[in-house]
Amino acid sequence: MIRVKSVKKKILIILLILFTAPRIYAQGLSSLSELAEFGENQSEAQKALNEETIRFEKVRRAIETGLIKKGQPQKSIAKRYGRPVIIIGDKNYPEKWVYKAGDASWFEGVKIYLLFDGDKKISGVKIINSSGR
Repeated sequence: MIRVKSVKKKILIILLILFTAPRIYAQGLSSLSELAEFGENQSEAQKALNEETIRFEKVRRAIETGLIKKGQPQKSIAKRYGRPVIIIGDKNYPEKWVYKAGDASWFEGVKIYLLFDGDKKISGVKIINSSGR
């Protein structure tokens, strides 16, 4: 505990506390609300990564068991396994659907490419395991 001997010092300390305490309190609440919002965003991001991994695993198992094969339409793939992480295309394949696990980066880990032709049917599958090296 701080002991103040003069009355002027006591008044000055009281005024200082009265004027600064509300600002410190408000900043604290702001920081707490920002922290709570950050936590909610992290939770949503983790949920999205988990869903990404679930879709990836479903597609991987379907390829391994022969459930995904040439000629299947995009709509049936999307309905059964969910949308890919990203859709890209080039001159050979109008659409490539990319599935990856949530913990895989674009530079490391396994990625599955479902290759679609101009009729929006599977024309091929590529599984790429990047080491990042």
